[in-house]
Amino acid sequence: MTIRQFISEIDAKASLKPLHVGVSDLAFSDGLHELKTTLGSCIAVILYIDQKQKECSMSHYLLPMNERDLVIPDRDKNKYGSLLIPKQIHLMRKIFGESIQLYAKIAGGSKLLNDTQNPIISKIGEKNIEIAKSLLNDNNIEITGEHVGGQTARAVRFFPKSNSAWIYEFQSKKEFLI
Repeated sequence: MTIRQFISEIDAKASLKPLHVGVSDLAFSDGLHELKTTLGSCIAVILYIDQKQKECSMSHYLLPMNERDLVIPDRDKNKYGSLLIPKQIHLMRKIFGESIQLYAKIAGGSKLLNDTQNPIISKIGEKNIEIAKSLLNDNNIEITGEHVGGQTARAVRFFPKSNSAWIYEFQSKKEFLI
C-alpha cells in the first residue's frame, strides 16, 4: 500500500475534521480527531499512549527556551518548548492517568533561515530538536518516530487510530510515514 493509498483509506473512514494545531498551541484528541499542523523551524511533539488507547496530543512550539531568563507573560509561555513540552506531559498524565506510558513522535526543526550575521537564528531548528529530545528522554518517553532537520517546511497529520504520522515536505514534494 502506498502512502497516498493509506491516507485516502483513512480519509474515507474519518467522520470528523482534523484539529489544526497552530503555533504556540496544544491540542488533545479523543482518538476520533486527527491532529495536523505546518512546520518550519518549529517542532511538533505528538504524545500518545499505546495501540489500544487512541487519546493523544500535539504541541507546536516556536523557540527552544527563554535563554535570557526573562519573565514571560502567560500568553507567550507556549512559544517555548522548555515550557510547553512539560505542560503537555503533565496534562496527558493528569487527564489519562499518572501511570500511563507515553510515546512520542516529533517533526520539524528545519533550518529555513541562514543568517550569517546572526548564527543564533540559523540554529533555532537545531536547538528546537535538542530540547524536544532532551525533555522526552528526561521523562522516559520513547520517541517512536521522527522527521526532523533538513531545510524544508513540512505538513504533519497524526492519525490516532494507527498512531502514525504523515509528513509532507513542501520543497521536495515527498511524503513519509512515521
